[in-house]
Amino acid sequence: MRGRSPAVGMVGAAVAPRRNPTIIAGMMAMGGLGLALVAAGTPVTFVLGAVLAFAAGWGWTGLLLATALRLVPGRAENTGHTGQVGIYRGATVAPFAFSALAGATGLAGAALIAAAAGVAGAAATLAGALLLRRSG
Repeated sequence: MRGRSPAVGMVGAAVAPRRNPTIIAGMMAMGGLGLALVAAGTPVTFVLGAVLAFAAGWGWTGLLLATALRLVPGRAENTGHTGQVGIYRGATVAPFAFSALAGATGLAGAALIAAAAGVAGAAATLAGALLLRRSG
């Protein structure tokens, strides 16, 4: 599954290079959908959800960096740093947070909470892109 995320990201970047925020938000939302499928609890939905969550749900990170660098010209070092710190901080903390949630709410509950976070991230990405378009 790990090899799929870069492939999904490259396809997303090739399909619509000027619409990267929309592609990123779509990939985040698809990751959330995958986690919701994991929460359904059947073996088939678990496998489908896991593939979707990891392929789409993590394939957006490279696109996020490329898009941020394009949207904030002249400040690449700050933009890249902020994006990478956020991505890798999340990748470091998320497994521990998910484990704590799973202990408190069960696997299905933790997966649904993570799914909601992915959808909220997608909505925030779209809102931020809209604000940037309006201001500039």
